[in-house]
Amino acid sequence: MLRTLDIAMIVALIAGATWTFKVKYDSEVALQELTRLERRLQIEREAIEILKADWSLLTSPDRLERLAARYRDDLRLEPARPEQVAGWGEVPARAALPAGEAPQERSAEAPAADAATVTGSVAPPPADPAAETGLEDDVTSGVLE
Repeated sequence: MLRTLDIAMIVALIAGATWTFKVKYDSEVALQELTRLERRLQIEREAIEILKADWSLLTSPDRLERLAARYRDDLRLEPARPEQVAGWGEVPARAALPAGEAPQERSAEAPAADAATVTGSVAPPPADPAAETGLEDDVTSGVLE
C-alpha cells in the first residue's frame, strides 16, 4: 500500500511537471511574439528609411527650383523680399486665457470648437471673403488675373 508521503510526493511531482510545462509553453509564446515584433520593427525601420529618402528627393533644392521655374506663371511665385521676413520681436504674443481656465489639448485632426475660437493674433475670417477683396466677378467666372 502506498503511504501518505508517497501520494504527496506523486502529487508534488505532477504539479511540478505541470508548472514546468506551463512556464516552457509561456516562454515559447513570448519568444514567438518577440520575433514577430522584431520583424515588424525591422519592416517599419525600412519604411522610415524609404520615406526619408523620398523626402530628401522631394525637397531637394534643385527639384524645387525646377518646379518653381516651371509653375512660376501659374502660381505667381516671386522671391521673398527682405521686408517680408519677420523677426521674433515682430511675432505677436498668444492671447491670454481667462483666469482659472486651463488650455485644452486638441489633436491636429480635430476641428476647432467654434468659429470664434481665439488663435492668437489671427483675425477671424471675413463673412464673405470675395466681397472684401473685390474678386467676386473673377471667382464666379473661374478666371483670376
